[in-house]
Amino acid sequence: MNSIAAQLTRNVDFGLSGAFAEQANRFAASQFSWLQELGPVFERLKASFYPSNLRGISGLRLEEVEQVVMVDGIALYSVPRASIAEALVRAEGASKRREILGRRSQAISADCRAGLSGCKSDTIAPYVRNALAALNALGDGHVEAAQALAASVLDAAVNSYFGTQRHHYTPDKRGNRTNAAYDEFGAHEYIAFAPIWQAWQKFFPDEGLPVPYTFSRNATAHTVSTKQFTKRNAVQCLMIITGILVFLDEHLTEAKE
Repeated sequence: MNSIAAQLTRNVDFGLSGAFAEQANRFAASQFSWLQELGPVFERLKASFYPSNLRGISGLRLEEVEQVVMVDGIALYSVPRASIAEALVRAEGASKRREILGRRSQAISADCRAGLSGCKSDTIAPYVRNALAALNALGDGHVEAAQALAASVLDAAVNSYFGTQRHHYTPDKRGNRTNAAYDEFGAHEYIAFAPIWQAWQKFFPDEGLPVPYTFSRNATAHTVSTKQFTKRNAVQCLMIITGILVFLDEHLTEAKE
């Protein structure tokens, strides 16, 4: 805003007549005042662009968010808390981000529990109840059970939301290899659902593919490998389902009101 106003002021001095220059200066001053009034409006628009846990991150760019949610498949919608979300965004690469999932698993689990417990919609109540059960299993040290249940909840929620169109949003066995359908989403919907692109990457044991180390819905469903069933992956899955359920709850609540 300041740079635009300064440019308006500079543009009046081109050797014009005194009367015209005076009028131009008055115009520039009025524009500066108008831009100052718009500043807070733009700040509010910028804030509403991101979910609440991302709004306090200074200089946050959508490209940074996209790297985490779409490329690395780590959720950022409503969870985790701002400090952990910023650490994930600023981390140098996927391996560093996964270290954070393991190191901050208790805090992230607490954030997921708070987010899920705040959901009020009856429509998603069964998903919330089972996601909380998965969190309980994780808290009791039953990592495999937590991941298996969380993955089932995630699968059910995604299929319920997208219905027969789900194959447009996941690289499934039908051969879909483009995430172009996500371009239709608004910012909140994109951030909430983008992690499923990685979660549904193709994996079938009979095709000889290696079991992925990162969370995979298909590997969770079709293997019992210690490479797949880990605390980090259980946390990653719970973050995804929490973000989606919170997003759905917000929109269902708004529609009801």
